[in-house]
Amino acid sequence: MNKEPVTLNVLLYDWMVDGFQKYLDKFNAKYPWITIKSIPSVGREDLKLIEWQERLQEKGQSADLAITYEYYHWIERGLLEDLTPYIKNDATINNADILEGNMETFKIGEQTYALPVFLDTYWFYVNTDLLKSLNLQMPSNDWTYDELVELATKATDRSIHQYGLDTSPPITWYVKSLISIANGHADQMFFMNKDLTESVIDTPEVIADLQWLYDLVNKHQVLVSDRVNDEILRTYSQSLFFEGKALLVVAEYPPDPIWKFNWDVLPMPRGTRKQATMHQITPMGILETSQYKEEAYNFISFFYELETQKFLADEAKVTMVRHPELDHYYDEISHWKGKNVEAIKLSNTIGYLDPIIMDPVFHKQYFPLYHDSSWKINSGEISFSEITKEIDNWSIQKMKFNPKTSV
Repeated sequence: MNKEPVTLNVLLYDWMVDGFQKYLDKFNAKYPWITIKSIPSVGREDLKLIEWQERLQEKGQSADLAITYEYYHWIERGLLEDLTPYIKNDATINNADILEGNMETFKIGEQTYALPVFLDTYWFYVNTDLLKSLNLQMPSNDWTYDELVELATKATDRSIHQYGLDTSPPITWYVKSLISIANGHADQMFFMNKDLTESVIDTPEVIADLQWLYDLVNKHQVLVSDRVNDEILRTYSQSLFFEGKALLVVAEYPPDPIWKFNWDVLPMPRGTRKQATMHQITPMGILETSQYKEEAYNFISFFYELETQKFLADEAKVTMVRHPELDHYYDEISHWKGKNVEAIKLSNTIGYLDPIIMDPVFHKQYFPLYHDSSWKINSGEISFSEITKEIDNWSIQKMKFNPKTSV
């Protein structure tokens, strides 16, 4: 590789910049002739990043790399370089045992326009001090959703504002989808079928899974309802779990040393068919107008190097590469010492990739329903029959467009 000094610019959302800096620093240290800097963009939509890139292009100042969450927007506009020839000549990737599906997620036909640079996975943290005070036993790693409800019910005491489950976004956004996979009612995240061309949210089995989550709030009342307990949510500036007022929380981040209670970890529970969690993808692509594409690709490849994978493990992220050193490395990470580290290892192996390259037409029509059902279930402001009515209406409407439309 040419070792003439080069500066690369990567487009990031502004809220990602601080967390991403550690990766830029590690890359700069290993490849000192390549300086890589972030260009932050306000917002949470890829169209904002795309607008930024288009303005840079007009000035002849194209960025080199970008986070491409809503992948199809970038493809529609022809902004990304095909990575296929770079991957073909990449010894790091070609010699690695890479997580199944990882290299195919952003492949269209024979071309690959982005690769995951890291994956976040989901598990439960458990307040073991609270568990012990209630004379409850820590479940095994093959615990079930029924056991989850039982534990959460026993831990809930609304008179002292104590709940079995913390109201964290993953509960309403992802767990409702994970239980359908675990029960064998959906093949992919977000109630999608196997090839991501159609939702199965309107099937009786999936509606029953939605009922399970609705009942957590409205029947078992183990989850704080935004409507009923707004005063509680105002009382606690942080999540109830962090305040020691919830037994369980779904998370994808390392533990915080400031927690004032003992804790442990559990994988996502088992359904009637299997155990499943989600691997949330952070993808990166090379801008087609970059002047330094080889160097830019080197940054993507850097994430698949063994030492970088160890660093990702330190950050509680999924190791995308399978390697004997990584199997043992988790046991050496300081914040998992004495904890149920097997739960983290298991979570790395039972994940379903976030299907973020769904067809744009289907995505636009379907996702409002998927996300709206999240807050409606949690708020308690709508009956379950009204939710199913919305699903039925959507089911009729979906016949008006072709979910197999190509990006």
